[in-house]
Order: sequence, then C-alpha cells, then structure tokens
Amino acid sequence: MYGGIKLYAGSACPDLAEDIAANLEVPLCERTITTFPNENIFVKLHSSVRGQDCYVIQTLSSPVHNNLMELLIL
Repeated sequence: MYGGIKLYAGSACPDLAEDIAANLEVPLCERTITTFPNENIFVKLHSSVRGQDCYVIQTLSSPVHNNLMELLIL
C-alpha cells in the first residue's frame, strides 16, 4: 500500500458505499457532485489525494451514461 486509504462514493448507490466503508472501517471522503441543467457534471473532492490509495465506488445502473461519466470524472 502506498499511503492511507481514501474512499469516494458516486451518487448512483450511496448505500453500497456506506456498507463497504463500514466493513473496511474507513470513512467515506467528502465530495461534491453537481449536475448542471445541460447535464454536464462537476466533481470537487474536499481532501487531497496525494500519496493516498484511492478507491471510487460507483455502480453503472440506469442512467448508465450519466453514472459512467460521473465515475470517469471522479
């Protein structure tokens, strides 16, 4: 492992992310995901990820294209 663990959750399945975080005893990191009226997505991470092992939890359920873009931006 390179550094500490950072877990980030997408908006598709927050319950799954909370269960995984509880199981690993690692808190979910804060992030802001904003979807604009034209369906553009903005993601802001509220903590530094430098030197950390980062994991993103996101399912690709419907709407797949929105959730996939969110995953790629996270």
